[in-house]
Amino acid sequence: MRLVLAQVFWVLPLLGGCIDSETPLGGSKIDSAAPEDTGPAEDTGPEVDPEDSADTGDTEEPEPREGWFDLAVLDPPFLHGNAIWAGVAILDFDRDGHQDLFFTNGGNHPDTLYRNLGEGRFEDVAAEAGVDSTARHGAVVAGDIDNDGDSDLVVTTECTTGTLNPETGRPLGDGNITIYENRGDGTFLERQPALASGSSELGACPVSLELVDINQDGFPDLVYVNRNYNPSQSDPLAQVAGESYVWLSRPRDGNWPRVEVVGTDSNRQGLGTTLILDDGEKRVMHAMGIGGGTNSSSERAFLLGLGDAEAVRLEITFPSGEVVVLDEVQANQSIVVEEP
Repeated sequence: MRLVLAQVFWVLPLLGGCIDSETPLGGSKIDSAAPEDTGPAEDTGPEVDPEDSADTGDTEEPEPREGWFDLAVLDPPFLHGNAIWAGVAILDFDRDGHQDLFFTNGGNHPDTLYRNLGEGRFEDVAAEAGVDSTARHGAVVAGDIDNDGDSDLVVTTECTTGTLNPETGRPLGDGNITIYENRGDGTFLERQPALASGSSELGACPVSLELVDINQDGFPDLVYVNRNYNPSQSDPLAQVAGESYVWLSRPRDGNWPRVEVVGTDSNRQGLGTTLILDDGEKRVMHAMGIGGGTNSSSERAFLLGLGDAEAVRLEITFPSGEVVVLDEVQANQSIVVEEP
């Protein structure tokens, strides 16, 4: 792994595992045994490295790859109650530098928050943290809603399935959005934001949501998608689309930087990149994923809440293993970091 100390970086206006080096990705292991001597060979052009050749010929079968993943231990094991309405978020909720796991469970079992204990072990702390709800929670996304430096959670509550409003013939629209505000002490405060459900005949039947800084003011905005419905229950062409909403955040206290990563050897969008934010007191880990819920994906950038901090140290690790370290990154700006 090569460590790159970057003192100068690109500032713009607002806008894993182990690999067997002997086995090419997506290919077979090449038999390197020397061929028999059959006399002078014909001139067939420039010599070609066998590993660069697309013609594998009679090669051995690929060997099973070991070392890509190690089996994690969840204590207690996760009981998955509903395969339709369920989601997962990855966040460092306790700011210990390890990625934790939050699972929604569709209402049949409590939601679960697994604290990462290190060395592949996770412990369920949902009850102590106040997030062990048995509501019909579905999609979930993690982000710093209040820019105080702690990762919060936003989850959807599905509307009642199989029950229609007798006046409109449409779903009841009794779903909702729940915000779990991270208090910074290992617990969360549950909040129910006003979604103005009366503004839509469908009400709230959210199946997907995302946090994204749409107006680029440094604060995460909320986008959620209402489900569609089919009044005939038989004619696919009778589908009626749900109404989606964008809720812009109000200005508030709390500093931030927005960090976009660009892969070169790794994938261009930087998926799988991790970022450790060090504010001098805590080291918080963030990861670039594709979550959000049904038919949605997340913004390809890190929007980081800093609280009162005015400068932080960032350690960015690309999927290739390349590391970029940025010292004294000033708050309230957008930067782009390219993989070296």
